[in-house]
Amino acid sequence: MIKKINTKIKLTIAYVTFNRSDLIKKRVNELLKLDIPPEVEIIVIDDCSSDGTYESLKILTKKSKIKVYKNKTNYGFSRNFFEAIKRSKGEFSIWTSDKDGISIKGLNNFLNWSKDKEIDVAVLNYKRKMKPKEGHKTVIRKNSTKIIKYNELWKCSHGPGIVWRRESVIKILSQWKYFYDNY
Repeated sequence: MIKKINTKIKLTIAYVTFNRSDLIKKRVNELLKLDIPPEVEIIVIDDCSSDGTYESLKILTKKSKIKVYKNKTNYGFSRNFFEAIKRSKGEFSIWTSDKDGISIKGLNNFLNWSKDKEIDVAVLNYKRKMKPKEGHKTVIRKNSTKIIKYNELWKCSHGPGIVWRRESVIKILSQWKYFYDNY
């Protein structure tokens, strides 16, 4: 079931986690301490963890605005992108890792920047210098803004870090078979 867009919610931040109860609880505790703008929704999707993640998050978020969901089966990394979009209520949605925190300054910058823009996709921190992890290739990004063509999208970021206009993604969900077969 796809939720209706709530015009009061500008941005949904969707955290997806699987069997990392300690990590996501730490992240949620950090989020609970932040002054999240009222036009921002935060959701957490448990990808059918077996370590008690969902139960502990429900208790932790009981008196907060953070919504917690649990998938009936383990959908995996890619399908959770669509789950995040389907469950979000905002005009825009960003799907992120349970390792990622939130910068209130960055969040407010995005909200202000996007007010008068007709955008379908925004790639955050495109071309930013990054310290490579062990076993990863060096990644250098220049922290600049540029128009990104459709065929460049997968080169400039991975799923987390891309803000999507929810309505645009909903339109392509009907083409799921094409994406499943080709990617």
